[in-house]
Amino acid sequence: MARIVVTTLVGLFVMMAHPPRAHAFAPCAGMVGLAPASTAVLPPRPRLVYFAERPGTPAFAASIDGEPVTVDVKPLSNGYPHLVELRIDSARTGRLEVTATPPGADAGTRVVLGTYTIERRPRVRRVTAVIHRYVASRGMHSSGPEQVDALALQFASTAPVAYLTVKLRRDDGGPWTTLLTPVAAEGRARIPMALIGELGCRASFPVALLEGGVDITVKATLASGKTVTVDGVPARVTLPPR
Repeated sequence: MARIVVTTLVGLFVMMAHPPRAHAFAPCAGMVGLAPASTAVLPPRPRLVYFAERPGTPAFAASIDGEPVTVDVKPLSNGYPHLVELRIDSARTGRLEVTATPPGADAGTRVVLGTYTIERRPRVRRVTAVIHRYVASRGMHSSGPEQVDALALQFASTAPVAYLTVKLRRDDGGPWTTLLTPVAAEGRARIPMALIGELGCRASFPVALLEGGVDITVKATLASGKTVTVDGVPARVTLPPR
């Protein structure tokens, strides 16, 4: 079968999981993609994160400047969203392309998850986040529109942040909730953000609690595999009003 060109990641993965039916909205598609954002500059042997609404791991492949390279796959989190770590086993620099064949699809069906520039640069030791409220719509499905209403931690376009380990609690007497959250491109401007809250199909954390204020700690895991401090995040945050 010849390679199939698909224009949207969500459309492809929904099509594979749920064949289309006449006179019906698509099922909830939610999130699917690759982190860091494609604007990030990656180091050699980068570690990327594939994230998806539903469990199930595609068959991944990668190339640098058109030459195939090995991709080592490691489950990272069965939370929401589901996360899988992709380790690119090559010390080369150049243009990295990562593709995937969805579960159950023909082997000739591939979709480009992301393209990146790999360069040797000084080691990143800290990153800075800007906190704000992010509200958006991701389209319609069978139970209504997919609305995003979340606390956003926004990063510089070239920051090689794959995911955040975020701990939240309502107050100092409450239990901590730990989330692994990908830093992916959002909106038309494709701005790198980690989102916490209502994410389209489900919530990773109650928006009402965020509006009331929560204690928070954040660590960033980079494409190098290193974990670094995130500047710009206070010890307590409140979701700004809409």
